[in-house]
Amino acid sequence: MDDVPVTSVPIGRVDIADHEWRDFISQNLEVDIERWRAKGPLRAADVWTLLDDLYTRYGPLPGVWRVVMLWKNRLYWVQRDKVDSVGEAPELASTLHECFGRRVTRWLQSGLLQLPDVIFLLNVDDNAPRVCGPGKTCAVPPLSVGKTIDHTGPDEDILVPQLMWQSNSYHYAAWGLKKDVAFFRGNTFCSGKWVNPVPNCSVACPRNYLAWRSDRDARDNRQPRYLEAGIVEKADMWWLQDTNPLSRAAMEACNPEPLPILDRVPMAEHAKYKYLLHLEGITYSSRLNQLMLTNSLVLLQRQPFVEYFYRSLRPGVHYVPFWNVTPNATAGRLDDIYDVIDDLRRRDHADPRDLQRIIAAAQDFALKFTTGSGRARYLREALTRYKSLFSDMDPYLEQFVAGLKAKGYMQPTNGTLLTNGSIDAHG
Repeated sequence: MDDVPVTSVPIGRVDIADHEWRDFISQNLEVDIERWRAKGPLRAADVWTLLDDLYTRYGPLPGVWRVVMLWKNRLYWVQRDKVDSVGEAPELASTLHECFGRRVTRWLQSGLLQLPDVIFLLNVDDNAPRVCGPGKTCAVPPLSVGKTIDHTGPDEDILVPQLMWQSNSYHYAAWGLKKDVAFFRGNTFCSGKWVNPVPNCSVACPRNYLAWRSDRDARDNRQPRYLEAGIVEKADMWWLQDTNPLSRAAMEACNPEPLPILDRVPMAEHAKYKYLLHLEGITYSSRLNQLMLTNSLVLLQRQPFVEYFYRSLRPGVHYVPFWNVTPNATAGRLDDIYDVIDDLRRRDHADPRDLQRIIAAAQDFALKFTTGSGRARYLREALTRYKSLFSDMDPYLEQFVAGLKAKGYMQPTNGTLLTNGSIDAHG
């Protein structure tokens, strides 16, 4: 595929019509907010109640849960009685926290973004434990980068954009030059949702299963080719340990032969393929918006995991669904991807405009709502509406900030360090 030219174009600010933005917020953020609005006014101090509860349930995980305060358009990483850092995330924070702090601080310092005074818990976990899921009580909502909506009910997290993986470029290759197969490269991540989906398969992992089918097709010289799916590294992770119900033995029952380890492929190279597979990670996978900006057709595995923008996406309009199985199914098919690709080839041959309409709609959506300007605007909306849930946010913050200042924090400095070793975002 080295002979297929790919053009990559940087993406700047994208304008969105007011009615489009209102619809987008109604389909996503407002759904999250409404669940909490019905519970009545919340108390700002209960942000710490939520943190205590999560630490009691799961142990202290500062790389997953961090309390963030926005005050006078600056971002602070705080504890009950101290400021850990300003702007840049503190030690022990995750890379997702680091990217959040760095990017939000850049937006604030540029003057292009104004955010309300507010305090919140930022949850960057994949949310496999579903910390505010059905049957679990949270005093206030965490602001999370992903959650689950399934037959048991929705998680109550309020979703915000993750600011680590996003598209900064649009990648284009001419449709007629693209390879006519479905492509995937990724790590061995798996949700464990697909238990006993078909006979003789204990726990189906879509990434592993499709990589195995792709490799077997290549060894059998199956023609025409359907898949170029592969795993990029051998992962001895917790869900592959024999002590976990989601064990290596259970997963290998669905794809019994070893998987070859393939090279990573940059996103620009994905544009050389007509069909791109979007597969779950441990829960959601953050690459969906990137795939939508490649002039290729996204084939999305049916799954219950969502990011902040998913609920506006429609099958047949922005993507084509596959994965015709459910957890603990009595019958199902793991291999319906072959039928889906056959149908897409037929449709493309009958009317080339058919698939191009889906690709264009996905591309237009991703440009408007998932690139930098869309994420910044959504974050502002989310924090503003989150704050509206609290009757006492402003007086609480006045008192909280006064207490921090009394301990020597938050004093103006010209250097790189704040009192007690905190890092100034300007340093």
